[in-house]
Amino acid sequence: MYKRLAEVRAEADVKAVEAELHDRYGTPPPEVLNLIEVARFRLLARSTGLTDIVGQGRFIRFAPARLPESRVLRLQRLYPGGVVKAAVGSVLVPRPMSAAVAGQPLKDTDLLGWGTEVIKQVFSNS
Repeated sequence: MYKRLAEVRAEADVKAVEAELHDRYGTPPPEVLNLIEVARFRLLARSTGLTDIVGQGRFIRFAPARLPESRVLRLQRLYPGGVVKAAVGSVLVPRPMSAAVAGQPLKDTDLLGWGTEVIKQVFSNS
């Protein structure tokens, strides 16, 4: 199932794997549901041309990324401190924290949800 999830190319593929898991094993545990959400995240990233989303110090780097001026302005408005590195084709977005003061970096499903919103708000055409 890991291999099938890694090879999905459309939401229909994710739903098919999810249905098969449910049929075979019953209601999936949270860890399996998280893997399914990672597959959905990868699909979304691919649909916008992103192939590299990684932590880089205090930032999350999205690449390759070429943003028109309107998207750069949106990035700066929604994610203050975001940096466009046009020369290397990447965008750095400040790593999200659980609170503005004394917060911890988001991780796991919270980070995945945040990343999904960044892609939808800054990189997606829809």
